[in-house]
Amino acid sequence: MGATGTAVLDFGAFPGKASTRLDVAMAGLLSTSWLEGWMRLEATADHSLDEHRIEEFDVHAEFLSAGNARLHLTPRHGRCYGLYNTNWAWV
Repeated sequence: MGATGTAVLDFGAFPGKASTRLDVAMAGLLSTSWLEGWMRLEATADHSLDEHRIEEFDVHAEFLSAGNARLHLTPRHGRCYGLYNTNWAWV
């Protein structure tokens, strides 16, 4: 595996946003790399562990340039607010 990491995503104050993004900058990240993200089951100040379990997100990766990529996270029900924990990995 190339690398893994964690991040806190901020959808802003209520009523929140329809999407957010996470920029990943790592040496060795190429246009042929596989980049993925998923929600980490860990409570934040805004959301409980159960809310992290229930919320569904669509995750799309975008290659920007050598060593740089972006994950776009969109809630399936339309909008989210506050902080959510996420994991990411690339190979």
